[in-house]
Amino acid sequence: MSDQTKQALCCECGSIRTCRRPRNHKTENYWLTGPIDRNWHRETGDLKCSECGRITRHAIIHPDKDSFRDHAERLTRIALGTTKDPVSRDESLRGRVQAAYRQGREPNPRLMHRWLAGDSEAAREAGRDYVITFCGEKHQIPNSVVPLSTDKPAMPDPVRWDQEYEDPATGLWWVQMDCVDCLRVSNERRMARRRKVLAEWLAWLLAADSRVPDEHVDTLIEAFEATQKSETAPKSQDSTR
Repeated sequence: MSDQTKQALCCECGSIRTCRRPRNHKTENYWLTGPIDRNWHRETGDLKCSECGRITRHAIIHPDKDSFRDHAERLTRIALGTTKDPVSRDESLRGRVQAAYRQGREPNPRLMHRWLAGDSEAAREAGRDYVITFCGEKHQIPNSVVPLSTDKPAMPDPVRWDQEYEDPATGLWWVQMDCVDCLRVSNERRMARRRKVLAEWLAWLLAADSRVPDEHVDTLIEAFEATQKSETAPKSQDSTR
């Protein structure tokens, strides 16, 4: 850790202080090149907290301009199946991150996951009885599967009961529910497909703006203005005197 002054968040009370080198500092495990900690405690150290009146564990907050500020969160998103991060397209690295993330972890065995229908067929052809779900978990292929629509955003079914089921393998109790990570990845995939459709429509409109009916011109302009992010983007030149 450098001598640069950084903020630190007390893990007991949430108060913030500044520090340079906390005691027992545990650095971030960048790209999981080091051994995996079962508790995944990273970028933490021991500091005196004025609110608690004693030495407590603090989480180190990296500056906004630090390129590794959200490294841990980025790894977690990759481990849970995100398709948005360019690094997630590297199958070898993605698999390593997913496997390392799950070391010492006890997932809910009652979660209802999602995966592509073709993945089940590919798994059987490879002699496996499980698939890798959207969220990165190994899930045994069921005897029958109900096809799910991919045309609309995936929404979790409301949990209508609080009954818990015991997992014989661990003795832990779990609630049966949709896997929210699978739903998130499913929606990411859907949005990627929809963006391709949007690009095709935009190209079609650019070929001849007369294709846009008069009653839709203002609506389209408002949609573009709502997504405008820079001053270099085209702006309406209309004016009234």
